[in-house]
Amino acid sequence: MSDYTLVLSLPSPALSPNCRAHYMTKARAVKAYREEARIQALKAIRVTRRPAPKMVEAKVGATFFFALERRRDPDNLLASIKSAFDGIVDSGMLADDNKLTHLPAQIGVDRYYPRLVITVTDDKR
Repeated sequence: MSDYTLVLSLPSPALSPNCRAHYMTKARAVKAYREEARIQALKAIRVTRRPAPKMVEAKVGATFFFALERRRDPDNLLASIKSAFDGIVDSGMLADDNKLTHLPAQIGVDRYYPRLVITVTDDKR
């Protein structure tokens, strides 16, 4: 079993499933976040000094750290990072994102460093 940890910025509000932004605003946000996730996944692979694993089945956990403590919907948070999962596939870490097991989103508070931490664990049976 191998674990990979990616640290990303929090997703743009345009990526929320409840956002009614212009389609081009959303498209730019999706492209930028997908690229950020791809780069962070490549960095995580490089740290292990092994070739890209191309995992077929994996467990994915997401921990959101916000600057302010308030009520948030974990399901919407998970939906807002779909483009990040696509970026991880683009990096070669995952073969495809259709066999991911999504763990429930965790929410934390860090007033000085808001971020998203994604943990990808190979789920070989």
